[in-house]
Amino acid sequence: MLSVSQATRRNMDNHDYFAAVLAPRSSGRKHIAMVLAYHCIFGVYGFWLPNDPREGFAWAADEGEYLIHACAVLPTHVHLVIGRHDRDIRRIVGHLKARATRLLRLRDQWHADGRPVWGEHGWNVFLNDADAVEAAIEYVEQNPLKEAKPLQRWSFVTKFNPSVALATNRSFSASRATRLDD
Repeated sequence: MLSVSQATRRNMDNHDYFAAVLAPRSSGRKHIAMVLAYHCIFGVYGFWLPNDPREGFAWAADEGEYLIHACAVLPTHVHLVIGRHDRDIRRIVGHLKARATRLLRLRDQWHADGRPVWGEHGWNVFLNDADAVEAAIEYVEQNPLKEAKPLQRWSFVTKFNPSVALATNRSFSASRATRLDD
């Protein structure tokens, strides 16, 4: 008999495996609850982002058909809440960074010596229920105020709709996950 982790790894993509949470069901069986969204935080190289990467984020969001529910661009880091997608969250973040970097460099808004724009590491927090997504959105939207910056509104941000996210998640989960017995 396979352990839960072995069965889960065999039946799910890597990003879904790490996003999965075993949740009890009323029948006593367990099922895999999948994420609805991710709260992503990544830093910049050095201590200051001198120019705005939002157009690059909008470009990548359009190309990848990502739902971005919140965004805060701060001098030293960026916060995003991104809806669940077929693509691994690390690839999505890489895509966003790549498009932003490309535009910054094309516009001569970053150093020409080849130094990186973004820090090497970041955080991707898995949000597996509507309350967690809404709390992350609130946190991201209020984050600029903590640094005495104005609230930010971006054209590429899509309002979070829990009903749509849950329906999409159920459809996605049914096609990608396997229910597991005890």
